[in-house]
Amino acid sequence: MHRESKDEGSVLFDQGEPCGHVYQILAGKIRLARRVRESDHAFGVLTSGDLLGLEPLYGQRLRSNRAVALSRVEVEIWSIAEARERIEADSNLRWKLIMRLGERLAEAEDQTENAVLKDAPSRVVKAVLRRAAAVEPSSSDQTVLPMTPLELASRVDLNVDTVKRTIRQLSSAGYLTLDDEALHIHSLANLKRLYHLLGVKEEIRAGFP
Repeated sequence: MHRESKDEGSVLFDQGEPCGHVYQILAGKIRLARRVRESDHAFGVLTSGDLLGLEPLYGQRLRSNRAVALSRVEVEIWSIAEARERIEADSNLRWKLIMRLGERLAEAEDQTENAVLKDAPSRVVKAVLRRAAAVEPSSSDQTVLPMTPLELASRVDLNVDTVKRTIRQLSSAGYLTLDDEALHIHSLANLKRLYHLLGVKEEIRAGFP
């Protein structure tokens, strides 16, 4: 086991490389992306405390994605044997592993929805609603999500400029605002209605069956 620091933009590991280590993020943020037909498709952002590079624990020999530092990061690197020993001995790590597996399933669902949802507003609104459903429920219809445009872009497989433009449109319409790396949703009910209307609009554009 050892620690390493990486500068912003550094690649921790790349898709297709042999994998023999597991990582835990101690500080910073890391983006995960998968290359398909010469294009990188981001699908998640991990932060301090998260585990990544789990492929060897599942018996895989090659990396299934690329991990890029979104900021200066510090990671702890474990051999496969060290990872298994630590996970077996630490119930908190076992819980983190279960959470990570759940996140991977959610990411797969996101990618399926992104393939179906053609317009950027639908993708963004759906991702925000999914994230809102995972936070502690509030007594009011408002909620705050710790999510940046870059993280949102990774979830919806769109470039950051498109996501920022969509957020500005939603902000101008009074649905939400972006402040200090957090999305402030003014009314979840209104945002859900908007998502429904965007779906109706898409059906009309495509033509009814």
